[in-house]
Order: sequence, then C-alpha cells, then structure tokens
Amino acid sequence: MNILHDNVVHHPLGGGSYVFKEKYIDYILERVYKSDVRISIGAQPNGSPHFGTIVTFSLAFSLAQQLKNKGKNVKVVLELVDTAISEEHSFNNIRYQKSLSYTKEIDKHIDYYEGLLRKLNSYSGVDFMIRKQSDFNSHPRMSGVISTIIKERKTIGSLLSPKSKVLALRVACPKCGLADKHGKKNIYEGNNNVISICPEHGSHSLDTDKEPQKLEFNTSKKFAVPYSWVRVTGGDYAGTYQEQILYKGASILGVDVTELPFILYSPLVIDWSGSKLSKSLYISEGAYGYLKEQGYDYLLDYSSFEKAFGDSGLNKLYDETGLWLTEPYKLFRSYSIYYFVNLFKSDENNIVHQPPVISGKKVL
Repeated sequence: MNILHDNVVHHPLGGGSYVFKEKYIDYILERVYKSDVRISIGAQPNGSPHFGTIVTFSLAFSLAQQLKNKGKNVKVVLELVDTAISEEHSFNNIRYQKSLSYTKEIDKHIDYYEGLLRKLNSYSGVDFMIRKQSDFNSHPRMSGVISTIIKERKTIGSLLSPKSKVLALRVACPKCGLADKHGKKNIYEGNNNVISICPEHGSHSLDTDKEPQKLEFNTSKKFAVPYSWVRVTGGDYAGTYQEQILYKGASILGVDVTELPFILYSPLVIDWSGSKLSKSLYISEGAYGYLKEQGYDYLLDYSSFEKAFGDSGLNKLYDETGLWLTEPYKLFRSYSIYYFVNLFKSDENNIVHQPPVISGKKVL
C-alpha cells in the first residue's frame, strides 16, 4: 500500500500542546517533588511486547533519564499483569479463567520484556525492577484499600463494569487455579473475606487482610507510597478511562485525586484507518497482513523489531521519544505506522517537523 505524502509532519496545537510548548520536564519536576521517583509502566506478558508497548517503554526511560539528569533518584518499575487470562473455560454460563502466572505461560514471554528493559537501561543509565501483582498486593497499605473497595463494591462494580455491575475480584481455586473471571458468584463476608466457587472443587475463601497477594484483579490501584510516582501509559487510556473510571473510582474510595500519580500519556500508534495498532490477541486472525507483505512486520512486536534492526532500531526510537519530551508539541498527538516506517529508513529518513503555527506565525 503506497501512501503519498510530502514527509512534512505538522503539529497543530490542541489539548496539552496548547499549554506545554516547551519545558515540559520542568513542569513535571514541580509536581514530582520527592527526591525518589518511581516511573510505573505496565504490560500483560502474554506475548512479545507489541510496538505500542515498545514506544511506551522507550518514552518512560527517556523521561527517567531526563529526570535523573535534573537530580532525581529514579527507577522504572514494570508492573506485570500476570493475573491476566491464559486459559478460558465456561461452566453454567459463567466464564472462568486460569492466569498467566498459574499456567506458567508468563515464562514463555518474560525474556522479551527483560531484554527490552536491559537495553533501555543501557541507553538511559536508569535502573529498573519488575514486580508481579502479588508483589503489588503485598504492600502494607493494600489490605486497607481492598477492604474499602469491597465495602463500596456495588458503586465500584457499577462504575468499572457497567454491563454486569459486579465487582470483578477473583480468587483462584487453590487446587486447580480456576477463577470466576468477573466475580459474578463471589460471596462477601464483611469487608475482608471473599468466598468464591470453583465448578470442580467447590467453595474456597480468602481473607484479604492476611493474604492480599492471592487476590486477582485487572487494573492496579495506585495509592500513597513513600515515593513520587509517575505513570507512563498509552494514549488510549486518556480521556474517558481516566476521567470516568480512575478519578471517579478514586473519589468514591476517599482518595484525594490531587495525590494520584502524575500520568504521562504515550502517543498512540495508529494504523492506516486511524485505529490503534494492537497486539494480535485482540484482533482477528490474519490482521495486518498488508504490513507483512510490505516487509513492515517489525511494527508488530519486539521479536520482529529486534530481528529487523538489531540494536539500531531501538536506539533510534529512544532518541525519538527523548525529543518528544524536549519538544513537547511532538508528544500530545498520535503517530501513524507510516511515520515510523519513514523513521526507520536510516538512509532515506527525510522527515521534516513543522513547529506549531497560529495565523501563519510560528509559535516557537
């Protein structure tokens, strides 16, 4: 598919770029006031990292390096959603799942993530750590957060799951690992005891005060910890998701939203139609065949990306994401797959960035 264009990238002002035309790092520093900063990124380790994840991780380490250069003690924390689905089963019209962690499917893919993080560490000089959901749940304050969520389960369930209006907490069967995917059959005793029903082995319970690490849920809830947290996530989580789910949910739980982590949204990578470039798990079989036919399959996942470019591709991407922060009018937008095709043409990259203009006059 040939897309005709003039290699000129325009950056019309809108949203964040109206406010942050330059010195965005200084703005972040004013709001991340503690000396120790943790930058949180997340992923479901059910395959090689897709290209959007690579972009987000690169942006996170670019940010970490620039904050480090300003005197902060920075570490990048990869939050693995290892409780995500690996196997799905249905009994009496109730969907059950076994997690990536339980089936050990995570072990097939974790090396890709560790390798990607090590390379970004070598570029930035910023350390990283990886933690699973059980590690997150083991935080001393987590049992209190869980108790509040259970107490407000009707309101929270309606907010997070408008179709079922049920709070999707999961407790896996200790014998076979099956968990009620949407928590539809859960029974709650007080605010800290969850009783779940396994179709094979019957009921089992979890005291969330004593063993919060065994509770499964899809979306991590951030809360006050002894660091300044920054969350770097994909641009598809901006807008409705954050406003209607994160902020309203936090407000219901009595959290001061001004104390929530600073969120930096990574530009969305979009396909020819303007839709988010996705991992294969969430699209029909054979999707993106046109990319493979043109030799652009490196835009699909880290394994293909590394095979195509070795270290040079990631190095070039890291330089690119660093520019998005120093020239933030490049940050608050999406980028098409064809932008990156041009970017990685090392001998032909003649992309021209046109700074924002108003009434024909350059803003910068």
